[in-house]
Amino acid sequence: MQNKYTKAGISHNIVFNWYISDICQYHCSYCYANNISILNTKMSKNIEELVIKRLYFVKEDFEINILGGEPTLNTRLKNIIQNLNTNKYCKKINIITNFHKDIDTYRELNISNKIYFTISYHPEYYSKKVLQKIKKFNTEANIIFLINVDNSVFSIIDEIGDIPYELNFLTNTITFSVNYDNKLLSKIKDKYTTHIGYIPHWIENTKYSINEMDCNTISYKGWHCLNKTIDIDILGNFKNICENKNLSITLKEICEPIICKYEYCDSCKGFYHEKWR
Repeated sequence: MQNKYTKAGISHNIVFNWYISDICQYHCSYCYANNISILNTKMSKNIEELVIKRLYFVKEDFEINILGGEPTLNTRLKNIIQNLNTNKYCKKINIITNFHKDIDTYRELNISNKIYFTISYHPEYYSKKVLQKIKKFNTEANIIFLINVDNSVFSIIDEIGDIPYELNFLTNTITFSVNYDNKLLSKIKDKYTTHIGYIPHWIENTKYSINEMDCNTISYKGWHCLNKTIDIDILGNFKNICENKNLSITLKEICEPIICKYEYCDSCKGFYHEKWR
């Protein structure tokens, strides 16, 4: 059936992933950063200001993920958030963090209802103290607990109570190989289906919901893809996540569809892009 799909994906705002630091307190074996060149630095003030200015070329609603490394290690994070908050087209500012710092650090960043926190669970550095801090902050801010799935996932789910959460499936890195047990995957599909992503697919006018795990087996090669997810690297370059190609200064290419040249989508972010044959 997978080869008969005629369109897929979800219409969504432009999404920027802004990497403001590539330094982190953790060194997780499964981190995607293990696959790329690390400068071990934070974004400079001059580059930060240039990025803020370029975002004003965007004249439609967008969301922005602030990440790293660990973004709270950039001492200008609050300035960045304040500047983004004044942009009328910026509808959501999502800080993706390991929540390692003191809780007051995060309270100071929670300056408007645009601010969200995605707090990552890292099994190699887990502590109950961090979980208690998250439970407390859950009553004060918009948060999602992002659980990186390993064999301890069910015990963590049992501990988190009413904290909203999503499950994130790990991918291979040069220091880590994914080896999920079939029983674990089956249990997630059976009991925790509302906490994993589902992407609509169509065969003509009939709609199907396909989970992220199964999207890994579907080839979109040759399809048109409206890729509206843009990475902003530590040097201030704006790049389409699929083509890794620098965009023009005015970012005019953002909403232009591309032809997929890959056999399989290697990013869960890419699954959600609108696609059609």
